[in-house]
Amino acid sequence: MISHRFYHWFSSLAGAIMIMVVMFYLQWIYAVITLAIVLSLFLYVTFFFKESHLWIDITQALTFRIGRACLLNISGHTKMDPKFWRPNLMLLSLESADEDASDPTELSEAIRLLDGVKHSGLLLVAHPILDDTLDLPKMQHHTARLQRAAAGTQAFTQVTVSQSVRLGCQNLLLATGLGQMSPNTLVAPLQVLNRVKADTGYPDPEEFVGILHDAKALHKNVVLTSSYFRSHEGSFIDCWVFGELSAPDDSYSSKHLDATSEEIQLSLMLQLGYLDVLSRRERAGLCGESPKFRLVQLAHGNDYNTLNRWLKRARIPNHEIKVVNPSPKASKVAYCGDWSWMADLGCVTAVRDHIQAVSGNSATGIYMLLNHPSATMSSPHEYMSQLSELTSGLPPCMMCFNGEDYPIIPNTI
Repeated sequence: MISHRFYHWFSSLAGAIMIMVVMFYLQWIYAVITLAIVLSLFLYVTFFFKESHLWIDITQALTFRIGRACLLNISGHTKMDPKFWRPNLMLLSLESADEDASDPTELSEAIRLLDGVKHSGLLLVAHPILDDTLDLPKMQHHTARLQRAAAGTQAFTQVTVSQSVRLGCQNLLLATGLGQMSPNTLVAPLQVLNRVKADTGYPDPEEFVGILHDAKALHKNVVLTSSYFRSHEGSFIDCWVFGELSAPDDSYSSKHLDATSEEIQLSLMLQLGYLDVLSRRERAGLCGESPKFRLVQLAHGNDYNTLNRWLKRARIPNHEIKVVNPSPKASKVAYCGDWSWMADLGCVTAVRDHIQAVSGNSATGIYMLLNHPSATMSSPHEYMSQLSELTSGLPPCMMCFNGEDYPIIPNTI
């Protein structure tokens, strides 16, 4: 490679600017004509010259250097601050290898939905290939399937080889990404549990719950999706809170070491829901209609003031609030963060009926908090049955758990 000892690209840029200034100073009309001729030659060579693809092109090299410099710059923030947080989502694709991959409709719908939720963040679609050896044709098959499903979005794809789904998910969470451009949120489809068979690679409830434990141990957020492949139009994006909320501390501090568990969990759900609203608003344009943000609480009483203070703290404008009093069957729902009512399947069904009555026909999507399996005494089979019962028949749902242990505030808001 040719190198020069006393050279910097600043000197070349300064020289070019000086020449342009002198040209226009001496005779501006000749300068304009000269620039027009040079521009015409450039356009002709770029678009019409047949052998132009054989010429040296520095565009890729410049793009690579700029991208590397930007990654190193953002990686300099070793201590993560809530104001730098962005939703870097990793969607776990769990389609079995023996399925017909020519029409990946469900996966495409999930990617399209999450491409909006991630907003200015990162979306990675990952698939663990279950095998003992490296099978290149199989890897190419799944890579092509993921790329077809992600066409038209800003999603990246990644495959890995492992002996189990849980081990593959561990590898993906640990090794995927560069610096701060790494996934901080695991998105997993809940409906795959309805397809568990002895001859497929789908994870059983024990393995699925194990994946959730691994994500929490690695300080990753978890979002479980349900019915995302079902197209549903409505007037709201609903964020549901189960139980009474304590009032937030309005004296906000950048220090988040003393944040309550309520604030940590609510922040992720509220921000993802609002980012979903923003993305749909941008896609709809100025003349189109898009859903509004609505916070819905299932609790006794009508404490709208506390809900308004939480939304103000989350910096969410243009919202609506609705409070639903629980029925006698759902009376075990007491405080936000208390998930003891999930052990009663009848209470879970009653809560689901409340959600269906309020959001079934009016909501485009539903966000709710996720009770992590570490906070319950239920077995993996009971835990997954509770989640399936809670979301059965509802519009697309996102159940959110904040595993990063601090409240987040995206720069977008």
